[in-house]
Amino acid sequence: LAATLCAAAPQPALDFTKLDDFEDASAWLKGDPKTDLEQKDAAVTASTETVHEGKQSLAFMVRVNWTPRPNEKYPKGWPMMSRKFDAPRDWSGYDYIYFWLYARTEAKLLQERVLRIGFPTPDGKETEWYTIPGIEPNRWQEVVVPLTMPRDWARVTGITFYVAEAWYNDGDKVDFYLDDMRLAKRTTPAF
Repeated sequence: LAATLCAAAPQPALDFTKLDDFEDASAWLKGDPKTDLEQKDAAVTASTETVHEGKQSLAFMVRVNWTPRPNEKYPKGWPMMSRKFDAPRDWSGYDYIYFWLYARTEAKLLQERVLRIGFPTPDGKETEWYTIPGIEPNRWQEVVVPLTMPRDWARVTGITFYVAEAWYNDGDKVDFYLDDMRLAKRTTPAF
């Protein structure tokens, strides 16, 4: 019998810069600034209960509710949370965003679309979205977001996360905990 050995391709060396350790959650707000800041079925708060690193994480809690409410245009809404920077930041020298994510839920996460991260354009009119792949419930996992979306990475004005309630069943509860968000750049070429 002959054995075949396969070597994994070496991963590029990375240099990390802290973006948000979530030790102060006050910069993060719930709601869509364009349509609905109330978002009665979502909350954003600091958490000391589910933490990957440090003393606290950021919790984005979603309670899926398809019940129509007075003056509500879309019962199946888009709960979101966002952080707007005081001044645009230059991320043009970075290749990725890394962070830790824990999705606490009893819901079945049967599809690829569970949570998205986006970066609004400087004028705030558009957001480029990235669907976070492979989210598994009830465990910490490291998320890597490639900064390859077509936008001006020299003028990043904020970060937004959202879910669409239509991706879930009415009554589902999902708490997303985020921790240790970092920018990363390759220090060796990727092949």
